[in-house]
Amino acid sequence: MSNALEVGSVAPGFSTLAVGGEFGDGKRVALSDFLGRPVVLYFYPKDDTPGCTTQACGIRDGWEAIKERAVVFGVSTDSASSHLKFIKKYSLPFALLADESKEIVSAYGVWVEKSMYGKKYMGTERTTFVIGANGTLLEVLRKVKPAEHLDLVLAALPCACCPERADLQSERSHSQIPNGRRRRREIFRALRLFLIVQADGFGG
Repeated sequence: MSNALEVGSVAPGFSTLAVGGEFGDGKRVALSDFLGRPVVLYFYPKDDTPGCTTQACGIRDGWEAIKERAVVFGVSTDSASSHLKFIKKYSLPFALLADESKEIVSAYGVWVEKSMYGKKYMGTERTTFVIGANGTLLEVLRKVKPAEHLDLVLAALPCACCPERADLQSERSHSQIPNGRRRRREIFRALRLFLIVQADGFGG
């Protein structure tokens, strides 16, 4: 089931410890706490490694552009204490979720077999899920390149001036035939990019 997650699927629920951002040294949160707001749930392999640091700092550097448009959580199987060190070292303004039990990575289908230098092992696939205000998936970004992550997330989020687009996109994903899904996603992505450009133009 977890490997079948796609645009229009209901995002799997979870309850775990969040650290950093508004949650400070730690507070238990559930996905259901954020119904009514878009959520960016990005999974990454390990704290304070090169690619994961680039990805996290990209969100930090673009925080002003994203903070009013979605709740952002980074997720890895690291401990809360490891997360806190990572947050402090790089002044990350958003929260990280501790998934030491691997329940969340398993539910989202991102705990996968990897291979390095001929050796196979299990690890987290770098994947981002953009969840709409109604709890369904607006976008699934798999095997994301860290340096490109922020731009992809911003393009996937509903425009701040029209958040109802999240519900509209999700409804259409269920009502249209499967063969039209790719075309619909291309249309929505192009429209989101157009709205972002227009908003930037009005902002001077």
